[in-house]
Amino acid sequence: MKCRLIKNEICEVLAKIQGISGRKTNLFITSTVRLTGQGDGTIQIEATDLETDFSGIYPAEVEVPGSVCINAKKLYEILKSYPSDTILLNEIENRWIEIGENNLLFHIVGMNPDDFPEIGKDTETELIAVDSFQFKKLIEKNLSIPSQADEKRIYTQGLFFESHTDEEEQTFLRGVSTDSKRMVKYDMLSDHSFVFQGEEKYILIPKKGLGELLKFLDSPMPVRIGALNNRFVVVKESEIFSITLLEGGFPGYQDIMRKDPDSLIEFKRQELLMSLRRMSILSDDDFRSIIFSFEENKLTLMTSNPDLGESHEELSISYEREPFEVAFNPKFFMDALSLIEEDDAHVFIRNNQTPCIIKGKSDSYLTSVIMPIKI
Repeated sequence: MKCRLIKNEICEVLAKIQGISGRKTNLFITSTVRLTGQGDGTIQIEATDLETDFSGIYPAEVEVPGSVCINAKKLYEILKSYPSDTILLNEIENRWIEIGENNLLFHIVGMNPDDFPEIGKDTETELIAVDSFQFKKLIEKNLSIPSQADEKRIYTQGLFFESHTDEEEQTFLRGVSTDSKRMVKYDMLSDHSFVFQGEEKYILIPKKGLGELLKFLDSPMPVRIGALNNRFVVVKESEIFSITLLEGGFPGYQDIMRKDPDSLIEFKRQELLMSLRRMSILSDDDFRSIIFSFEENKLTLMTSNPDLGESHEELSISYEREPFEVAFNPKFFMDALSLIEEDDAHVFIRNNQTPCIIKGKSDSYLTSVIMPIKI
């Protein structure tokens, strides 16, 4: 293969796929990117970690069609530092590849492109168009609860994705994530219901693959999404992103997110957030709880660490129920407050035995849940 690449466009793509090609697998060739020069004056770029696949087609000056596999990290570093706006790439012999020309030339070894794994590029399924900005927000809200490498429960590694229709016949796409100690749910309006394959009306999408997908949701253009052959497929213009789905169920979340209007306490989001940050200064891995002590029209936040000391802060609130105390992980509480995009937060706390529900005052799309800690 011999072609001339447009530096800025190809560099941008290579930067985004480093998380895919840089992930260790049992095949060394997945650390490479496959470039295929095509007769129509385009080049196809492919990357995979055997679970998350990417394929995109971009303009190029193709002199000799063909395919090469080059280490993705080194190719990106070469193109990024190359002084010209276009770069000549030429396969010579025995998988050796020349990059550059004249007084600047890299001579690196490639791999057999025929050994590159076949990746998910099939889009022969029913795809629906969604707003790229809202879809990105759905993923970001759910990734606020990261997956844990040592967690054995499969559902904590993925985003539970389903369609939902409300009483007014509005269609929503819903994402739910949990790590068993907290949960977040986000709904986005959609013109169409998601088309699921098989009997199950939900899919479980790995969070690590969604983290890589976020890098490509950077334009206002709509994207098309669907499910095919146990994969979640996203199509954005000439780019195809697919993620192998997780298998297994997801815990019921509807009951735990049911709000009791009588347990509502209203807060100024920023005031509570800053107070929690001050109280968490004395917390550490061994002592990471803050006690919420509710009394008439007053909340006292307290933390105690035998190695460092203790602190407390009083906030004025509207509260007229019986006094009680409950403890929460301050990081979980702050994460939930940080997801809210308005000034007023509604917090539903019934007692120290039931989950705490947090949402924006006027936001019906985002709901967070935190489990209390035993005092």
